[in-house]
Amino acid sequence: MIRLRCRRVVLPTPEGRHRIQAADLTLQDGRITEVVPWTTPPDVPVDEDLGELLLTPAFLDPHTHLALSAVRGLDVARYAGGNMVEDLFFHLERALLPEDVLAFSRMAALECLMQGTAVVWDHYYHADQVARACLETGLGAVVSPALQDLHGPGSDAFEEALALTASLALDKDLRAEGILAAVGPHATDSVSDALLERAVALSGKLDIPLHMHLAQSPEEVDRAFARHGVAPLHHLLDTGLLSEDVSFNLVHAIYVTPAELRRIPPGVTLTLCPSSQQQFAFPAPVHLWEDAGVPWTVATDCGASNDGMGVHRELRYLLGRPTRALAHGAGFKRWCEAPSPSTAAALHADRTRQKQAAASWEDPSWLLSRLWDIPGRLHPSGTMGRIEAGAWAHLALWDPAHPSLWPGTDLLRGLAYGDPIPALQQVMVAGQWRGVRGRFAGSLWDHARAEGWLHEAEDRRAAWLRRALG
Repeated sequence: MIRLRCRRVVLPTPEGRHRIQAADLTLQDGRITEVVPWTTPPDVPVDEDLGELLLTPAFLDPHTHLALSAVRGLDVARYAGGNMVEDLFFHLERALLPEDVLAFSRMAALECLMQGTAVVWDHYYHADQVARACLETGLGAVVSPALQDLHGPGSDAFEEALALTASLALDKDLRAEGILAAVGPHATDSVSDALLERAVALSGKLDIPLHMHLAQSPEEVDRAFARHGVAPLHHLLDTGLLSEDVSFNLVHAIYVTPAELRRIPPGVTLTLCPSSQQQFAFPAPVHLWEDAGVPWTVATDCGASNDGMGVHRELRYLLGRPTRALAHGAGFKRWCEAPSPSTAAALHADRTRQKQAAASWEDPSWLLSRLWDIPGRLHPSGTMGRIEAGAWAHLALWDPAHPSLWPGTDLLRGLAYGDPIPALQQVMVAGQWRGVRGRFAGSLWDHARAEGWLHEAEDRRAAWLRRALG
């Protein structure tokens, strides 16, 4: 048991927001067992006094492909006119060895930790190696072995992937380190209804979530209409497999309609990957998700299409979303055709109306909930993303006096709007601090180099690309 004391702790409010208050925390077996807010320090001993540092939930990244960070730097733009997943990624992934996945995932896991992320939801092949990479680097994870039976690199190994899912879910040693499992059907066009039924049944049996791509490409839409006569989400709803009994993390949801969204039952969360979607497709209509009242969150996807694994950076997209369309709308066209004080004023009035209609999108607490509270409800193993009794002890420690957060008059705004990572002091995963406080990123990197992880990843990347691309 460990008792922490800190004068700046981000705590949840009954209204679903966040407040900063002094508090003592008791941690045991990877969980927070007690939170005691105070105005005067309790007269009880503590194991660690964090003083005036800022203690927050660590970031959660609800959709990643860690190993694909090895593709970062390739000319992915040449594939942007087609189906990047099938034309590029599937081709490369068929040449992957399990040892490659381990080496590449280690590097991405380190990057995630250095960006303040404690837990990623990773969906990939050779998922046992992803779990091992997270275990070795200290990153928490929800690991989803990729399931495919219609087409894709894993289509001849779905039985093995189902068995691996169960094995990961039941591994108590992994769970103690904050590494959990989810069932991972790849997408509606690469997974048959029969396999999807088995996946949902396994989710219910093991009490773990289902993590799946949805409506991410025109090819997926085309196949859905060819097989079922309706769009991907429409068909998924018609099957009746979406229910409150299983937690669903459905990722991308680009090709969806308001009518479909209104049919989504409780228990389903949608995940937006805006930076990645801008490269392989276009950002999903998240305003429709919000209008339909569907819970949603943001994620990075992978370094191949995102170019970075800092999930907090995705909030920048949300900040600009309410007014982004103005430069393409009728008001701006009128300004271009007849520039005048009146057309400029009319355009500004449109901007004001848009911002007022979407005021919550500028609320730091609302923005941060996309990285904390909402993804923190996805896994039945326990709450993440909140500092409260019973939640996983996934925490981040920040220096509020650092120039990137200074003057610290609104620290929640600084975390949501700014670039706070230089102020990151340390990350805790499942009750254990990672790295060295004050030189967090450097200490992780020193360890990685001492283990030879960089050289192994570089050598394996070169050999892999030779096999895959010639």
